[in-house]
Order: sequence, then structure tokens, then C-alpha cells
Amino acid sequence: MANEITTRTVLTIIKGALNLNLEQVVSETLTGTGAFTTVQLIGTSTELIVFPADIITEGIKRIWLKNLGLVNGTISDTNYIQVGLNTPVTQIFARLYPAKMALQVPTDNAATVDPTWYAKANAAETMLQVGAGGT
Repeated sequence: MANEITTRTVLTIIKGALNLNLEQVVSETLTGTGAFTTVQLIGTSTELIVFPADIITEGIKRIWLKNLGLVNGTISDTNYIQVGLNTPVTQIFARLYPAKMALQVPTDNAATVDPTWYAKANAAETMLQVGAGGT
């Protein structure tokens, strides 16, 4: 199982008469070996989500983001992070609520191309966990 990436996506909604359960597991063989994770402090002004040069050079296959909900060392249940494609963040494609969910996205970037995603916290600096896997 070396050089594989496995993603599991699950969505379950149970409300009244609605019972929806969607799940998919995908495994892919990687040609590279790049993997990266860090925690980045996101402020209330637009900030570039930073990926290291070596994994950008290899090519980024998947990006994983999670709002840790930490504001000045304290868990916040209200401070979300917006993720977008531009600065200032107006082309928003995700709102990450604190400590409740993560976003995992396959990218469409060629090797050597930085995804150039941006993030912005709504009320106070917040910790964003960033993960990425190479090609």
C-alpha cells in the first residue's frame, strides 16, 4: 500500500422522514511521496494558505483544511474561516465552522503550480490545520 492516498467521504442526514446516507471511498496510487501538514494562524485580513515549495514542485493531489476553533488558545464556537480563490476573499467556496468539520478537495493543479487558495477569519485570528498530499 505504499504511495497510496485513500479518502473517505460520508454525508448522513436524518431529519423527519428524510434519511440520507452517502458514502464513497477512493484509493489512488501516487507517483510521488510528498505529504505535508501544519497549523497556520489565519487573521481577519485575507491570507494566502501556504504550501511548501517541494510539494508544489511535485504537484498537490489533495488538500485538507480544518478550522481548529482556537482563538488565542481558547476554543471558539463562533469564529469561522472563509476559503476562497482570490484576495480579498470574494470568490468563496467554503466556510469552515470551528472544530465541526474539515474540507478535503482534490486539486486540478499541474506540478509546480501553487493552488493559491486564500483564507480569512471572520472575527479573530484562528488556527487552520492544513494538510496536502503530492501526486
